Parts: sequence; C-alpha cells; structure tokens
Amino acid sequence: MTRRSSGSPNAISYRDAAFGMNVVMFALPGREEQVDRIQLALIDGLRPWATSATLPNYRGSGNTRPSQVRAAYRDTDYERLAAVKATHDPRNLFRINHNIPPRPNRRHGPS
Repeated sequence: MTRRSSGSPNAISYRDAAFGMNVVMFALPGREEQVDRIQLALIDGLRPWATSATLPNYRGSGNTRPSQVRAAYRDTDYERLAAVKATHDPRNLFRINHNIPPRPNRRHGPS
C-alpha cells in the first residue's frame, strides 16, 4: 500500500495513516448496550495500530468542542487554517460547524 502525501499544504491532516476507520452500527431497542460493547471491543482490538488522530468529517455534530476540533489537525495545519480564517472571516461568522476560530491579531487582539 502506498501512502498519499501532499506536495502542498491542504486542510486535511493525517493523510499519511495506513487506514482510517469509522464504526457505525444500528441497535434494536433494548440492544444498545450490547452494540456499545461490540464497538468498544473492536476499537480496543485495533488500538495497537491507532494513531489517536481523527479527521474532521469523522467527528459527529456533537463533537465540536474546540479541543475536539483541534485534535483533527496537526499544529501547523491548524495554525495555517486559523490564519486563513483571520483573513477571510475575522468576525467568525462561519462558526456553526467544526469551527476553527480566526487567529487573533497579535498587535490589536481578537477582532
């Protein structure tokens, strides 16, 4: 397997992982705990190969806390995206998502 790497910066971090996994299971009423146990067993079994990284589209709508969004990016990618946001959306109008706040203006503070 060849791993993809980008020759130029982009908004997707962790493209060098050998694989990605997203677990989705449906549970019949009353079987939720059994499904949860199955998912956790699968995740625990694969943990030796885990990078602890995630992708923004793997985060659900309930996982949008700043620390969770931050975990989806390498530091350099996150800082570059925050700088782009400061240029094009300094008032953080587009924030109802997996938000990356604009980087504060270092001379004048946040806008």
